[in-house]
Amino acid sequence: MSMELLKNLLKTVSIASVTEEEIYRAIALNWSDFEDAVQYSAGEKIQADYIITRDSKGYIDSAITTVTPADFLSIIEQNEQDTQNEL
Repeated sequence: MSMELLKNLLKTVSIASVTEEEIYRAIALNWSDFEDAVQYSAGEKIQADYIITRDSKGYIDSAITTVTPADFLSIIEQNEQDTQNEL
């Protein structure tokens, strides 16, 4: 991934940090995949709209919508088109 692409991506997404609080929350969730639980906990904290993943089955109990990377890019493109149409 080029640095320019990464810079552009960061204009659209937020990176959630993980602290002790998210780790404890992930433990309390008692999900079978701890890493997914940590990512979900971080997403909860920042009130994420989406979790972008290639493995959505780990987020069955998620209140946050999971999307594939390709689906997320489609969402971004649609939002940009909608914004242009409003102007």
